[in-house]
Amino acid sequence: MGLLIKLFYIFVVLANSYLCLPTKLAKSESHLWNATGLNIISRVEWLAKESTEASTTLGLPVPYVIIAHTATQSCFSQIRCSAIVRNIQTYHVNSSDFIDIGYNFLIGGAGDVYLGRGWENEGAHTKGYNAISVGIAFIGDFQHCSPTDSQIAACKKLIKQGVEAGFIKKQYKLLGARQLRNTQSPGDKLFNEIKMWENWVEKPE
Repeated sequence: MGLLIKLFYIFVVLANSYLCLPTKLAKSESHLWNATGLNIISRVEWLAKESTEASTTLGLPVPYVIIAHTATQSCFSQIRCSAIVRNIQTYHVNSSDFIDIGYNFLIGGAGDVYLGRGWENEGAHTKGYNAISVGIAFIGDFQHCSPTDSQIAACKKLIKQGVEAGFIKKQYKLLGARQLRNTQSPGDKLFNEIKMWENWVEKPE
């Protein structure tokens, strides 16, 4: 029995290693780098459905940025990522009774940023904080796998642009979803990453 347990453990480790995608991508493999430093995939481009009703407008600038993961497969191509984002929107609307996809933005493995509710509309990602935050979801499951360098760079750039444009307060507080609700999101690997970022705080005030 002990041998079987050891073999099972080895299998799990190897499976996780196999399923975790590389953390570095050459620029030629990423759509991230354009004139503005970000490649924003519009709702039209990912074939979003219309919101079932009008969204509540955010009071800007918001004091919080909340990082989550989608707990789905990772993706690198716009076709694959768009399909995942559409599935998330369908689930949020049909199963969670949201009016639209819950996140303000989502980031694919190649660093493309998928427009959810955007900067000005209240999301549905963290109860009690939706009206005072921007929710950014990394596409993938980062409990055991690390986010790509392109995802990390895109998220930091997105937040910076949000601050510069007046959507996010200059002294914003960065939090992981698990700090505010009962969830593993954004996963251990991603959470350990954002804990090293500027403006991350242990507790919201």
